Amino acid sequence: MRKNKKGISPLIATVLLIGFAVAIAILVWFWYGNVIKEQAEKTGATSQGKLACASEVKYTIKNACYSSSGTTNNILFTIENKGTSIDDLRVRIEGTSSTETVSLGNSIGTTETKQTSAQYSSAVGNVKKVAFSPIVFRQNAPTVCSDKEQELNVKPCP
Repeated sequence: MRKNKKGISPLIATVLLIGFAVAIAILVWFWYGNVIKEQAEKTGATSQGKLACASEVKYTIKNACYSSSGTTNNILFTIENKGTSIDDLRVRIEGTSSTETVSLGNSIGTTETKQTSAQYSSAVGNVKKVAFSPIVFRQNAPTVCSDKEQELNVKPCP
């Protein structure tokens, strides 16, 4: 009995192995390229936000006080924006019982002075301190300007 030992030649096997290696390398290149691109865009947005915080955000909080009447508790204050537009404002209220953070949800335009309030729950207790942190959006990414935080001791409104 004669056995037929046919197979592919070494040349064809080498060409197939090189072809597979090139195809896998191309797939990895495209996948990794997208990952790098997304990371670069995210880093760019974060950098632009931090740069805006450091150089463009200038504001002052004036006349801050708290008002408690029944079920409604508010921090009343005037914000004077002297720099770029502030897209949101985070208000941290520290009380005798707990701390609560609220966002205003509205923007303060360039060179705008605005009287506004932030509502908080009665679980905070008696208000001791209030901290204000501006938020700017760059490339649809929010950046909290924690280095521009202003902390104030507040008293009851007259």
